[in-house]
Amino acid sequence: MPLEYIENIAGVRCGVWRISESAAELARMLDDAEITGRIAQEVSSEKRRKERLAATLVLRELAGLPLFVEHDGGGRPYIDGSDSFISVSHSREYAAVGMAQFPVGIDIEKVSDKQASVADKFVMPCENEYLPDMYEERRKAIALLWSVKEAVYKLASDWNIHLGCDILAERFTPYSCGRISVRVNTSDGEKDVISEYRFFADTVFVVSQYRNFKGWSIDSVSDTSHT
Repeated sequence: MPLEYIENIAGVRCGVWRISESAAELARMLDDAEITGRIAQEVSSEKRRKERLAATLVLRELAGLPLFVEHDGGGRPYIDGSDSFISVSHSREYAAVGMAQFPVGIDIEKVSDKQASVADKFVMPCENEYLPDMYEERRKAIALLWSVKEAVYKLASDWNIHLGCDILAERFTPYSCGRISVRVNTSDGEKDVISEYRFFADTVFVVSQYRNFKGWSIDSVSDTSHT
């Protein structure tokens, strides 16, 4: 089973699945006719069905039973009848899920030139000042910054937020894992967010939550990246 890992990150139960199966194979692994049928009705493309099925398999590992992921009017995922918050992300061959008792946003991205090609859309001038100059390190840092902002955007669930002017990441160094302090301007005012990240292979995984929720010390204001 290509479940890459399950990890508890600051109170968020996280799982990542590497998608190597067909939609039919994933449906057999899930072995739940009702859920697979609903996904088939909602999603027509093979790629999207694989992503939904893989995410559902991850959620089953996290929750201990098969659950169907609903989506509200804004596209935010939730589980009907559950008090838990969830966030879902897909990136090429990966599906990731974060589950917690408080709001959470996650993102998983393959490190590529794609993020750097649109950096002017989401990197603030002050953030650009501390990005590395060397090509590979800069590429990695930009991918991390993109993923952090995507995770924060999902956390805030505010369509008025613009990645390039409303989400500011404090200075960071893109080590193999670490956490970054972020400020986000929302319709309800400015909020402090902590984003923890993990690099594996050529992929970055980010988990974001508001600072006032459990899991973070009040004095962890700056990046605490480590190798």
